[in-house]
Amino acid sequence: MTIILDSISGDDALHVLRNLCAADAEMRARILSEAEKVLSHVDRDDVADEVFFDLDELSVEDLWERSGPHRHGYSSLDEVAVEMIEETLRPYDGKVKQYETIGMPEQATLFCMGVLKGIYRYGQEPQSEFKEQAPDVPQNCFAGILRDWRKHCTRKQDIQEMNLFISRECPKWAKNAVQNEIA
Repeated sequence: MTIILDSISGDDALHVLRNLCAADAEMRARILSEAEKVLSHVDRDDVADEVFFDLDELSVEDLWERSGPHRHGYSSLDEVAVEMIEETLRPYDGKVKQYETIGMPEQATLFCMGVLKGIYRYGQEPQSEFKEQAPDVPQNCFAGILRDWRKHCTRKQDIQEMNLFISRECPKWAKNAVQNEIA
């Protein structure tokens, strides 16, 4: 039995869960309860570490390989660096939006805090060859993700917590973050 469970893919597991939910109302309630427990636990420091490490793994060699002339034109180093950072952050931004969509604003806020903290840490770490190509991109991505979160945030307490978090955890970018909130 364990061998079968260990062998199925994520898509297969999702298919099994959907079948169980459709076949048995009691099972559906238990599955939804477990799913909510899993989704409810958000550790913003773990999220920050993941974001930082994903950004820190961006390599200047990949940047050089993707930039320059190609059959559709020319891509500058700074343009490609922006694309690479945005590609890296896209799943995290998507997770914030997912929490918002499924009605879990507290988790959306905590996850967003983790994403912002990871970006901030990456932006503050010593320069790398990759970051030299787009030194302002981390702060711009930070502002964009924060702006998107604010558009969807409806709870005043979450906005207050976010502002406090940014001033405490991201102090060098806090002033711009507050000014962007007003603008």
